[in-house]
Amino acid sequence: MCSGHLGKLAGPALTAHQFGDSSLLQPDERRQLEVLRLAVLSSKPRDIPVHIQCAQVTRVYSDASFEDGILRLGWVISPPTSMPVGGTCVVPPSVIAHWKPRTQQIYPGETLAAVVVPALCPTVLCNADVLWFFDNESAVSALIRASTAEPDVLILVQKAHLQFNDLRMRTWIEWIDSASNPADGLSRLGLLDEWTATQPWHVQEFSFPPLSDPATFLAQLAAPIGSVNSG
Repeated sequence: MCSGHLGKLAGPALTAHQFGDSSLLQPDERRQLEVLRLAVLSSKPRDIPVHIQCAQVTRVYSDASFEDGILRLGWVISPPTSMPVGGTCVVPPSVIAHWKPRTQQIYPGETLAAVVVPALCPTVLCNADVLWFFDNESAVSALIRASTAEPDVLILVQKAHLQFNDLRMRTWIEWIDSASNPADGLSRLGLLDEWTATQPWHVQEFSFPPLSDPATFLAQLAAPIGSVNSG
């Protein structure tokens, strides 16, 4: 519970065997259980304050746009004691090619931000209590439940929660309307967004991190947690 929803990583496997007839684990199911076991073995004691003097939260806002076949992510991270930082990056077509064909790829794109932002900004998120806002209800639901019926998005959700655990982030996911999302401009126009340029933030364009494709990531699930984050 102190690691967020990482325990739900085994949800699909447990559900399949609770209601199914087969008692044999499929390879992907075994990897899900193995990575959960490794996460438990590598977890350390954690002090969780429950009184009024709780630590201040780090707020994260993320967004995605899919226009003219280009998927761009944008985000703003607001630490409690320092200047907000923002980022944007374009998702390579090779990443999108691994996803289920859809008319538009906003759902996996919004969910992908939960993987990309910790990968690119680990220092500001490490050991933080995080309040993370998404303006896509499907992504919010999948990340809160740590589960979804869409296999390609499920892999992103699993990887996100593994990274949350690896960085010792305590993450609370919330929905926000698009008009109130400060990351909206960064996801649409990147550094060319005029409103973003007027904000007292440190903003930069990032190259997309070298994340694993779905097949490779599943094969890495049984690896130690620390190596999953660097994949």
